[in-house]
Formats: sequence, C-alpha cells, structure tokens
Amino acid sequence: MKYASPSRLPVVALLGLSIFATSCLSDLRPNLVKENPNSQELEDKGRALLAQMAEAQGIQKLAEHETFEVTANLGINGLWDMMNMDPFQSKKNQDIRMSYAVNSFDGRIRYLNKKREGDIYGLQSWETYVQKKGEAEPVFKKKKRWEWGLAAFHYVLEIPMRIQTAPIVRYGGEREFDGKTYDLVLASWGSEKPNKEYDQYVFFINKETHLADMLQVNIRDHYMPVPGFMYGTVRYLERTEAKDGLVMPTKLAIQLFQPRKKEKGLINVSLKDYGFDTIPLETLRPDSSLPVMGDVKPETD
Repeated sequence: MKYASPSRLPVVALLGLSIFATSCLSDLRPNLVKENPNSQELEDKGRALLAQMAEAQGIQKLAEHETFEVTANLGINGLWDMMNMDPFQSKKNQDIRMSYAVNSFDGRIRYLNKKREGDIYGLQSWETYVQKKGEAEPVFKKKKRWEWGLAAFHYVLEIPMRIQTAPIVRYGGEREFDGKTYDLVLASWGSEKPNKEYDQYVFFINKETHLADMLQVNIRDHYMPVPGFMYGTVRYLERTEAKDGLVMPTKLAIQLFQPRKKEKGLINVSLKDYGFDTIPLETLRPDSSLPVMGDVKPETD
C-alpha cells in the first residue's frame, strides 16, 4: 500500500492499533436467529423470501447470458479516501468498464479515461493479470487489491442469483428503517455463529417490491487487514430494467456499520450502460490452461 503523504500516517497508525481487535468478530445475526438456532421454520421462510427476491429482480434472465458489462464510477469519500481504500485506484471521476463472466469470479476492468485509459486489470480462476495499453498479451501477476475489488463488485451485482445456494439461510424477523418495514434474511456459510472464514449477509427485503433495498455484510477477507468488528451496509438506491425484465442496480452507497438515511457512503457507485454478451467469454479467460472454477472460492490457508 502506497501513501501519498505523511498526513496519512496517523490514520494508518490508528487502523494498525485497531487490528488487535480482530478477536472481536462482528455478528450480524438478527435476534430472532440467535434465539432460535438451526430453526427449520426460519430457514424455510428465509429461502422463500430469497427466491421471491430473485424472481422480482428477474435475475434468472442473467443466467441466460455468458457475460455482462457495465460502466462504473466510484466516489471514495472521507476516511476511506484518506486511507487509499479505492479497490481499483480509479481516482475521482474515473470511468471504468467492468466485464464479468456470469456466475463465476472471472472478470476484468478497463479504465476509460485519464492516465490509465486502455489499461486492463483482470481476474481468472483467482489469478490476477494486467494488460497495459498497447500490450498484446496480459501478464499474470499478483494484485491483491484488484483481486478483491473485482470479486467483491461481481458478487454484489449478481448476489440475488448467487445467494440462493448459500447453505445457511434464516429469516430474521422485521426491522424498520426510514419509515419502511423490511423482512430480514441472514445468509452465511460454515455456521450460524460468526467465524473468521466466512462472511455473513443480511438482506433488507422491501415488503412491497420484494427487492433487497439494503445488504448488510461483514468482510472476512480483504486486500489489507481490517478489524474483525467492522461491517458495512450496501444501499441499493436506484435500479433500472437492464434487459427483458432483468433489474440491475445503477446507484449504490456503501456505508460503514448500520445504514444511514443520507445517501452518501464511504464509497458511492454509479453504474450505467449495461451490456450482455457484448464481450466474448474467452476474452475474460485469456489463459486457456487455467481451470474454470465458476462460483467457487479457493480454500484459505
């Protein structure tokens, strides 16, 4: 991690001190889940709500395509900007074209303007590669920041489809936010209780639209150490019908800890110009010798 000026050092020092709190893991389980562990009734209701969410978003339409693309612009604000936490180091008002293989973790970004215009950073079978403007072939090299960013945004965009196979799903009751009452659904892996290996997700499902207006998540794997107690909320602020009944997000706010009524987050993301099968699948898998891993993450050490 590079620091642009000594003024960032106090912030990083504070973050370093907070790393000692990693033993205190955030626990996103709603109280109803804590009070009724391993409840089949809560699992059945939770899975029904997730299936209804996927149908309302028309996410099954995405599975009819091999690839999709979208132009993104990230606004990094406040503390996250001071700590150089832009996963793509895209700078302000930098458009990037995200391209993904559906239901996998294979994808790439291409910078569209400023000094990096034409540069490509990609992820294939959990191997990262770089192809600078003018270069004929990509070069595979470890780029932890881009690996995390590519996989995280891919999952956030496809999550209504991908979360259906989560082994742990529980209905978590209701919660009111900004005048609306939401159904809560917990999804995770490994165990209901928090653990160091797996993320927890809590979907805030709108009772009227059946879409998830918010997604609460704790990230156990990051490109730099973060305290175990930290978690965030993704607010899906705006959506559009991208194609044939498929609804995709166009405006996100990623906020630290609990959701806030204001729309500004640590990261604000605008998304536009969705395209489907506009980039060949083989372009996103430039090394034909690598195995196709699909919706599978590598085992952690």
